[in-house]
Amino acid sequence: MSDDYLSVEDQVDDPRRAKTEKRRNRWLLFSVLGVLVAVLLAGIGIATWYGKSAVDALDNINRDSNLMPTGERPAPVDPVEGKAPLNMVLMGSDTRGGERGRSDVLQLLHISGDRQNVFLMSIP
Repeated sequence: MSDDYLSVEDQVDDPRRAKTEKRRNRWLLFSVLGVLVAVLLAGIGIATWYGKSAVDALDNINRDSNLMPTGERPAPVDPVEGKAPLNMVLMGSDTRGGERGRSDVLQLLHISGDRQNVFLMSIP
């Protein structure tokens, strides 16, 4: 007889072999499910940590009350004839090659109408 054909004993289902196959398949299924649950829990944990750190960073902004004026605001100045108050935004950018530039400096410049006062505010 040729080796290509199975013997009669090999063709009969062995109950022990079926039970072993079932255990192996069940173990494989639980292993895959366990890995998927672990990856899902790790993703949820990382997202929670990132969200909490972002909220904490926003809550911990240093607000210095000494920077804001406490007295009365100055009275508006009448502009010189033909000259209105002037506002400008000043931006400086880096000059890295190959990458998109970023704004290094962002400032708001206000020149009063009488051209006697200039106010410059830096925006972080």
